[in-house]
Amino acid sequence: MGVVLGTACSLLFWLSPASGQEDEASLKDWVRSEYPAALKALESRFAKAYGSGTSAEEFRIGTKGHIRTDGRLNFALNGPFLAKVALHISKTTMKDQKTSPPQEVVFCYNTQSSFWLTKPAGNSEYALKSLETSKDEASGPHRQVYDRLKFLYAPYTVGTLRMSDAIARPNFSIRRVEATGAKDRALLKIEFDLKNSRGLSAWVVLAPGEKWAIQEYESKDIQDVIHGRIEYGELMDGFPTPKRVLITRTKVGETHPAQSYAFDFDEIHFADVPDREFSFAAFGLPDLGRPRGMQHGMRTGLLLLGIAIVMIIVASMIKKQASHRFRKA
Repeated sequence: MGVVLGTACSLLFWLSPASGQEDEASLKDWVRSEYPAALKALESRFAKAYGSGTSAEEFRIGTKGHIRTDGRLNFALNGPFLAKVALHISKTTMKDQKTSPPQEVVFCYNTQSSFWLTKPAGNSEYALKSLETSKDEASGPHRQVYDRLKFLYAPYTVGTLRMSDAIARPNFSIRRVEATGAKDRALLKIEFDLKNSRGLSAWVVLAPGEKWAIQEYESKDIQDVIHGRIEYGELMDGFPTPKRVLITRTKVGETHPAQSYAFDFDEIHFADVPDREFSFAAFGLPDLGRPRGMQHGMRTGLLLLGIAIVMIIVASMIKKQASHRFRKA
């Protein structure tokens, strides 16, 4: 509460005529001086976390109705190189009300590889669907992890754009800043543009007294309008703790969302997660990066190589003995 009141006082200072600046210019200066450091602190806070929650996602697909995916999700993140998402999901095609059998899906990446596992209902073991050694963030499993963790990045991300990346770009410009919210809870609404090929323009509502965490936003480019809203619980260690994240994506010119997403946190903890949790061993598969089938193939290859080496040695010995007899004769 003291932090919030202190921020409210700061906001009043920046808006005070005695400062010798116009209101909006003062607010822009405040954003430029405080927001970059606040973003770094937020990113650092959420870089190491684990927890669980429930998700609901709907896609509208042309005239075929839409598909809804419901799931329970466990997540873990330990810095930039270790992350995983495990989902227990079922899909329902709303037009014909057909529901697919539930299954468990795991997306994970570590310092050596990224992989995708599935476990259909009734199965006791995971099956490997994809394995990549590339560290490219656009790779399949790696990208899936990033997309599935959008609820965790929400306090500092507008759509898929991290605000720290946005404000560092030379084509970023603040169009307008205004104070909003109640007297005891100062909020700022920032309108900005990112002049690129997609022509992005957006607004975002921040709570400076709560580590400048995003409360709500909307971004628009030549293709989509994305709207997000984040609800928070109590402060933990001075940082806001998200309770619910709501995101919709609507095609430009349309009124109904093409995609809607909701995530409700059951729990979230901020702490280091052991490296083992991001390995094959964490899911009952042996040897990091080499599932059973790959291990079997490697053992077979080594056996054949050993046999070939023995045959070469035997052939060499026979040839040497034959040559020795020939010289004696």
